Amino acid sequence: MKLQRAVRLVTECVEEQRLSLALENIDSGSGRLVPGDLPTRSGVDPGLASVQTGDVLFGKLRPYLRKSWCATFPAHASTELLCLRPAPAVDSRWLGYLVASDPFVEWAVSTSDGAKMPRTSWEKLREFTFSLPSVATQRLIADFLDAETARIDSLVALITERRVLVSERFVAARAEWVLRGLDPISGAGCTEPSRVSKLGILVALQRGHDLPHEARRAGLIPIVSSGGISGRHDVAACEPPGVVTGRYGTIGEVFLIDEPYWPLNTTLYVSDFRGAWPSWVRHLLGSLPLDAESEKSAVGGIDRKVIGDLRVPVPSFDEQRSIARRLDALTATRAEVELRLAREIELLRQHKQALITAAVTGQLDLARDIAEEAS
Repeated sequence: MKLQRAVRLVTECVEEQRLSLALENIDSGSGRLVPGDLPTRSGVDPGLASVQTGDVLFGKLRPYLRKSWCATFPAHASTELLCLRPAPAVDSRWLGYLVASDPFVEWAVSTSDGAKMPRTSWEKLREFTFSLPSVATQRLIADFLDAETARIDSLVALITERRVLVSERFVAARAEWVLRGLDPISGAGCTEPSRVSKLGILVALQRGHDLPHEARRAGLIPIVSSGGISGRHDVAACEPPGVVTGRYGTIGEVFLIDEPYWPLNTTLYVSDFRGAWPSWVRHLLGSLPLDAESEKSAVGGIDRKVIGDLRVPVPSFDEQRSIARRLDALTATRAEVELRLAREIELLRQHKQALITAAVTGQLDLARDIAEEAS
């Protein structure tokens, strides 16, 4: 059966106050909404579609993101969401799983136009063909998938909580070893006040564009930006070692640079360590409230003076190296654990996707299995 015989594309919009849904409000690959408050709209805006409970939404922009949702309440949908209303012979939950299955998503991707922002259309999606089981079988499949996907989602949530716990414990341990109970803003809590210094006295804080522009050829080298280390550049303006963090956007991720690099003007750069151990400075910066104050700009960013006035403990050079070695080892362990947990989450999501595809395409004969169990 072609999709156009099983569903109707909803394009009409009623003039009624409802919650408004856009593409970004639907989570990728989960079949759920992104947590958060939704705005309300009257429904008079052009392009909106009035969604009923049981309608299925599918994101036509970049369909490989697998953004779909079976509506559980009335709403208004934006133009980037196709609102599919099932025919009487189609169970809405089963339809929701169908549009989340691999064959449907692959069809949507293959019928998309555009390179950077590929988009499919109803004219192409309506030609998608599939086997439609009886309504009773559809409901049986939906009941099975509801239970199984809920079990998988609960496991993913549990592993995600473990990842958060691993990160929180690392952050707490790093702050305990580096800050030693000191409040970097007030300076309170340190038992040895003579060993407390302002960060700006201990290291030199610079912006990327404050650096000398006498660049020299160094082959292909990393670019450091507010999002981390990415890309390559063919000139170098700075020599290692250096410690950098983003001044805008992604703030808080701190990197130790051990090769020449080209820092962009969105980078906060530590160049002159003045007797401090570079790796220790990296962990120190990672423990400080770098976003405690922002510069007066549209996007906000790190104010070097405010950050430079933060108070930090200053252990001996040998202590700094000892602390850095312990934290480097702990960082490696944390990365290994988080990678293993991330792999477990990915495997569970792949299993969930395979289960959905197998169930809606008839690879799983649920009716027969249930009959055999009953006998």
